[in-house]
Amino acid sequence: MGPEPIDAYLSSVREIPELAPDDARSLGWLSWSGDWAARQELIERHLWLVVEMAERLRPGGSAQADLIVDGNVALVRAAEVYRPWQDGEFGAYAEEYLLREIGKEVLPAA
Repeated sequence: MGPEPIDAYLSSVREIPELAPDDARSLGWLSWSGDWAARQELIERHLWLVVEMAERLRPGGSAQADLIVDGNVALVRAAEVYRPWQDGEFGAYAEEYLLREIGKEVLPAA
């Protein structure tokens, strides 16, 4: 039996190089101005953030895979509403957005 699909996905995400801050800033501005290719790259180059957060919140198992799916959706949404002149560095903004969106699934309500 081969590796689980989630393992292949995690491996492929870990191979994507992170963006330098200046490159992320440039992609953020291009994305905001309507450049869909820039937005796609901004999202893809931050998939590691979703994986990292899912591993912290729910280590292992199918629950982690579900969290990654939800996190990827939240990452796309974060890129859609990101305002580079106001929201600061995209990685920090996306992490905060992800915590708000997927954190509520695993953290008890206050």
